[in-house]
Amino acid sequence: MIRRLAMFEMFRFASVGVGAAVVYFIGALILDQLFDFPPVSASFWAFIISAGVSFAGHRYFTFSTKQNLKRQALRFSFSTIIGVILSTFIPILLQAQPPILSYGVVFIVVPCVSFTLLKFFVFTKA
Repeated sequence: MIRRLAMFEMFRFASVGVGAAVVYFIGALILDQLFDFPPVSASFWAFIISAGVSFAGHRYFTFSTKQNLKRQALRFSFSTIIGVILSTFIPILLQAQPPILSYGVVFIVVPCVSFTLLKFFVFTKA
């Protein structure tokens, strides 16, 4: 039973995460291609936009928590800052490569780091 609940939680996390990641990826491409943002700026702002999608989805769908909103929002902000740092520095590290490569790396790395922080730091049951 616990294993099944964990699988559902992972599915819900993945669903919200994929939604937020798609918002990030499309946002970064739009900012880069249509509005001529530099790749680092496009990645940064796209991540900020996707963070709102992520918080709401994980709070109400993934972890379905009734814990203190302020506490979770503060901790989520901290975890988001880590995501922003990653989404900003990955394109810097890969700036010699085509921008789409750095967007793809962010698309993979940030959700993995985020799950760990959200599960064990932001949306804890205690």
